Amino acid sequence: MCLIRRKGFPRGLAALTFVAVIFIVFYITDSRAEIIHLKNKGEVKGTIKSESEQSIVVDIGFGTVAISKQDIESIEHREEKVTKAPVKKLWSDVLNLSAELKEVKKKKIEAVKYKSRHDRLKYKLINLEREISFLNSKFENLNDRLRRKKKDDIYAYNKLVAELNATNAKMSKMISSLTQTKNMKEAVDPHVSKYVSEYSKALRSLEAKFDNIYTETKKSGFSDEDEKYFYESMEAEISKLKNDFKHTEVGYVKRGDQVIVEALLNNRIKVSLILDTGASCVIVSRNIADQLGIKEGAGTGKGTFVVADGRKITATTFVLESVKVGDSRANNISAAISEVAQGPGVDGLLGMSFLNNFIFRIDAKGNKLVLEEFIAS
Repeated sequence: MCLIRRKGFPRGLAALTFVAVIFIVFYITDSRAEIIHLKNKGEVKGTIKSESEQSIVVDIGFGTVAISKQDIESIEHREEKVTKAPVKKLWSDVLNLSAELKEVKKKKIEAVKYKSRHDRLKYKLINLEREISFLNSKFENLNDRLRRKKKDDIYAYNKLVAELNATNAKMSKMISSLTQTKNMKEAVDPHVSKYVSEYSKALRSLEAKFDNIYTETKKSGFSDEDEKYFYESMEAEISKLKNDFKHTEVGYVKRGDQVIVEALLNNRIKVSLILDTGASCVIVSRNIADQLGIKEGAGTGKGTFVVADGRKITATTFVLESVKVGDSRANNISAAISEVAQGPGVDGLLGMSFLNNFIFRIDAKGNKLVLEEFIAS
């Protein structure tokens, strides 16, 4: 069965739907059929309904088409019988797969929408934190200069006071913007996790279902080129969607209830970090901070953090250029320096500022941390 050569088919999901419709129309047909061979090497299959000196009208199952006799090379007549079993198979397999693919793509659109919002807010937050840290250092420096300034130089003294007040006002405005941006990001984060996770699960489900059907179909053999084209196109569509995710597995060391993984900070310092979903950011020891060249002042601030065991720690905050675990890398990661040791052979905590960039899970059987990154945009 071939309605028309694939050269003129639409692409993507439209092509799959088009082929599925052809299957339904012609597998439920049980009548005399003609194949009209065209001079341009194309073919049209259907039943001739009427004929004039100039053209013929062909019923193709879901409508009629008029074909000029000047374009016809020859007409082939044949009987076509199809049993009911293929109709049921094609309806349940072909159309359902097409419909499921359409739903998967809808979930991708939602995932991309919320991820884009999340990324914009994340980078805005990082820039605000850096600017506030810079202004805070500037404020402390101006305040120190003001304390040491002799008041007999009224002009210079008042100039310092004015600059100090302007810096304080600018910093207050940015802190307000920081709070607002944090609230917006916290509102978006659950949606990112929800829609990316739903997209990932739906895609895996479609892939598993397609693999089973495709394997069985190849064993029994394709009924014609159109059916083969459908499955090959569906396979290509699924493969393309799978490229939206980057999958990484990395081994870990178990110490009691702690999961310890190796990470690379700023592409140069190797560390061992405890996986801690209760820590809002990546936390490193003073020794690691010194190796990274993190100094108090511009680019740093102060914050109080609660870790998984409930302890509150006060730490210097900064931004890591990158954190890499296995082949998975995230940039511009909020971090803090802890003066409290996390334990022997441990350099800190791998917190949510890194983990939130991935769908992650622990494979306890294989002692692996599995990270799945949504990279579509």
